[in-house]
Amino acid sequence: MTTIDPTTVPPFPIYTLELDARGRLQLDGFTIPVSVGEDPIQAGHQAIAERARNEGLRAVRVRAVAGDVVTALVVTDDGAVHSLGQIDAEASPRHRPRWVIGAVAGLAVVALGSVGFAVAAGAGAFDPPRPTAAPVYTPPGQGARLPVFPPPGFSPDASWSLPVRSGSTPIAVNDSEAALILDDGTLSVRSLSDAREQWRSISGTSGTRVELAQIAGTRVLVSAAGAGLTAWNLDSDQGASQAYSFPTGGKLSVDGSAPLMTLPNQTAGIVTSEGARTVDIPATSTAVLAREDSVIAANGEVWWEVSADNRLSSNLMPVPDGADGQPRTIRGVDDQHIVVVWPTGGRAIISLVDLERNEIIATAAASTASIGTNATLLRSVDGDTAVLGSVFIDHGDNPAVIPLDRMIPTAVDGDTVYGTSSGVPVLATRDADFNAEPFTDQTAGDREPVVVATGDVVLVVADKLRDHNVYATQREIR
Repeated sequence: MTTIDPTTVPPFPIYTLELDARGRLQLDGFTIPVSVGEDPIQAGHQAIAERARNEGLRAVRVRAVAGDVVTALVVTDDGAVHSLGQIDAEASPRHRPRWVIGAVAGLAVVALGSVGFAVAAGAGAFDPPRPTAAPVYTPPGQGARLPVFPPPGFSPDASWSLPVRSGSTPIAVNDSEAALILDDGTLSVRSLSDAREQWRSISGTSGTRVELAQIAGTRVLVSAAGAGLTAWNLDSDQGASQAYSFPTGGKLSVDGSAPLMTLPNQTAGIVTSEGARTVDIPATSTAVLAREDSVIAANGEVWWEVSADNRLSSNLMPVPDGADGQPRTIRGVDDQHIVVVWPTGGRAIISLVDLERNEIIATAAASTASIGTNATLLRSVDGDTAVLGSVFIDHGDNPAVIPLDRMIPTAVDGDTVYGTSSGVPVLATRDADFNAEPFTDQTAGDREPVVVATGDVVLVVADKLRDHNVYATQREIR
């Protein structure tokens, strides 16, 4: 077998091999069949070696999990295994070796030691390349038939698919990657084109959704946790997380670039380079969004920027013609734009305000229910369009506010919005005045909307027997 020099093995990808309490063996969420009398540990290692060969890799990092015991491994494409030792899963990340931070988990050392591998560790180099054709990487679940209708123009066969936590929703990290919550709560960033893993967290989340944000200029995934939030650093290959606590629980939102915790008693929580901070927002105002080191708060007369050290700067709120009374809702779209829903008779006027210019750049008449206090904000990866509640917003070169009548949006990609109407998956485009069109005129079968859309790839989440899967499908070439 191949002699292993662990220092030459790249930090990614990192496979997860897990033996659960019921004796099931899983590799990155997929069950590995174990024959009667077969050693499950050896079966797992052979499955890793086979996958490494398929992906054209000479050796890979592995985090193996057996109960509370964690072991870091390196496994070569011919099945040689080298243990890098047991890891304390509760230890602070700063005390762990750099690559191990990105590869926490493993099979029990006791189980590993019983296998008896012929492995040479440390100083040896890899054998010279064998004169064989390079193995072709096969994305997981490639070719799986979607159990639901894809959007028009997209393939009914998945370019890849993976099991994810039930109830979870993937989010786009950029135009080529998406973050998934795996069944065990681990966060995994995958390439949209072929599901290659780009990043993996050490610790997981108990929830079903994370948000993309920035803290002190660093990209993070954030999730509410108790009386605070947890942030996972996407700009580090270590996969480490940091918990931030506030005096009391609140509501997490990311309507700006940074996470905002709306706390009781006119207080907002933010996270700066110095850690968690609370700021006081003016009486009668609402905390709208958080920037890197400040909070935007507003009411119907004034909007304020409140710095991390509680300094205030104020501006008069621009009010559209016909507005009557105080706003029903004020929400952020990004650091420089807010949306204000003003009552006018039995309807509402929705204004899009550019904070830098302090002026309204677009308005529209809409139902008062178009944007509620808890409306979901969906952003396009191109950065210029978004959907808030059931309203399309363009804050780029062609600013606009356009109600999406009778549609519940689930994803936005530039000028295309995906969602449901009366429970049926639909899409709507700006050049067609956002008239929602169903994916198909057939009424039979399961139906699920698109949850991530980036140009030529969309993600759909659907159940398949006992699994909750994310399916990637690509636009068909005509």
